[in-house]
Amino acid sequence: MGAVKFESARGWSISEGPSSWCVTFFNDRGRRGPVVHHFLEIDRSWRSAVFHLPRARTGSRTWPFFLGYPLERILFTDLLARFEGAVVHATGVIHDGQGWVFAGTHGAGKSTIASLVRNHPDCVLLNDDRVVVRRVDGGWRVFGTPWAGSVLTVSPASAPLSGILFLRHDAATNAIRLETGRAAATLVPRCFHPHWDRQALEALLATTVRLAQEVACYDFPFTPNTSAILEALADIRQ
Repeated sequence: MGAVKFESARGWSISEGPSSWCVTFFNDRGRRGPVVHHFLEIDRSWRSAVFHLPRARTGSRTWPFFLGYPLERILFTDLLARFEGAVVHATGVIHDGQGWVFAGTHGAGKSTIASLVRNHPDCVLLNDDRVVVRRVDGGWRVFGTPWAGSVLTVSPASAPLSGILFLRHDAATNAIRLETGRAAATLVPRCFHPHWDRQALEALLATTVRLAQEVACYDFPFTPNTSAILEALADIRQ
């Protein structure tokens, strides 16, 4: 299966061979340690793959959707990195037809933002934990994903990306424009990385720089007040 490039503590690994990548899933039923349960062979271009599964089950024990967590996220992370995109640890919101990414690490306020805007009539909540940003036809867009956090509200909608706001709790709400270098450096650790694939990882780094050059990015201290947050977005657009 080739050389192991990434090994998760959650029962899967990725290896690279001369003609393919392999995502392998293990269980711990073997007497001598974990044994292979199923695996996915992906061609070097990440355009086709063969899934190797145990013998099919029938009746009440049929197989569930087999591209579940974490495999679908592995595929999206690598593919998007190769094609001017990224999965970002962020809340995504569409407000008045424009897309906004509220990015942050754990505890920064993503779920707070999502809870505040999800029932607002002028807002669409895309996700409170993971969204996709991608350059499409010369412009950047934000897309919803099915991988929700604690708010459990998602949408498949997308919109042109107007800005990226790096969250932190504060006593007042204010959007402070960041210069390109600082914006890119702040964005990188808030993206999901294809650690196993050097080509995709280098492409992701180039994408974050281009994104920071072409889309306004802001330090966003905020207080949990919906009106103040939406007013700040309106001020940015003026």
